[in-house]
Order: sequence, then C-alpha cells, then structure tokens
Amino acid sequence: WAKKIMQITQILINLAIGLLVAGLVYNHYRKREIHRGERYSTFWPRFWAPSIDSVILWPVSSLLPFMIFSIFPSALNAVSIFVTLTYYAYSIYFHGTKGGTVGKLKCKIKVVSAKEEKKIGLKEAFIRDSIPLTLSLALYIYILFLEPGEVSDSRYLTIVPAIYGLWFLAEIITMLTNEKRRALHDFLAGTVVVRSRSL
Repeated sequence: WAKKIMQITQILINLAIGLLVAGLVYNHYRKREIHRGERYSTFWPRFWAPSIDSVILWPVSSLLPFMIFSIFPSALNAVSIFVTLTYYAYSIYFHGTKGGTVGKLKCKIKVVSAKEEKKIGLKEAFIRDSIPLTLSLALYIYILFLEPGEVSDSRYLTIVPAIYGLWFLAEIITMLTNEKRRALHDFLAGTVVVRSRSL
C-alpha cells in the first residue's frame, strides 16, 4: 500500500503543477492583445500550449494508466499504445475541426492553410502528426514482438527515440529559419500557425 500511496501522491503533485502552469499560461494569453505584426510570431504560444493540453489529457495519460496497472501490471504496452493513440486522436481531431488543440486556441494561435490561410481539414491535421505517430506506433509494435528479456537489450529502443529527437530538432530549426515560422510538419501538410484574436 505504501508504494501505491506514493504513486498516487506523485500523480496528484504532477496534476497540481500542471494545473498551476496551465492556469498561468491561460491567464497570460487571456489578457494579451494580439498585434498585426505578430501574426507569425508563434514560437512561445506553441511552446506553452501543451501545458494546457496535458491537463485536459491527464485522466487518460496518468489516472487511467495507474488504475489499469493496479489491476493488470502486465498491460504496459497496451496502455502505452492506447495513451499514444488518444493523444494523436485528440490532436488530429481538434486541429482538423477547430484549427488547434484547446491549448493552442487558449494561447490565441490556430493552424490554417499556408496558401489561403483558411480552415484546414482532418487530412492536413493527420499529415501534421503522421511522422511522430508512425515512429511511436513502430516502437510499440516492435516491443510487442520482443521477448520480455529482450526489451532492455534491443538497439531499436534507442534508435527510434534518436530518430524522434532528430525529427524534433529539424522541426525547431525549420520553424526558426523561415519568415512564417512554419515547422517541418507545416511544410508537409501545407499549413501555417498564426496568431488568433479569439479564445
């Protein structure tokens, strides 16, 4: 029981910290005026938006896994896949239907088509997330076919995170080296992130 109490305490502490950060971010952007010259200045809102999304997804990313592991300790892979799919389903759905996740919208940014700066659809939203989603699923599928003792010895477990890290680095470099701050996934999907006056 002591171990479970410690785990519950850690989960609640993480939630409290997440709520605090998300609250500060929301309050900052709620009060902030958006000026015309800032239309493509989206690095910091994009950086902080996931703090709000992480609170929204907390029941699925933290609470549900803890409850399942308490009953089925061997369900790690299945739960990891479910959490990953839930995150990307959330991201794709909200980008494709609302122009951004709740975090992005609360930080007054949205995703639009690069050419006409109009609303995007689920296709563009899927393309934006397709590379990290594919890498994540490839890793989990690979792990499913490993024997329990092979997991810690597998070189593939270091290769995929390394590829993901390189992808993330390429995203940042691309975003910081063009006028409209389009990341690599924006070029793939034909999208751009812009400041929005709406909350």
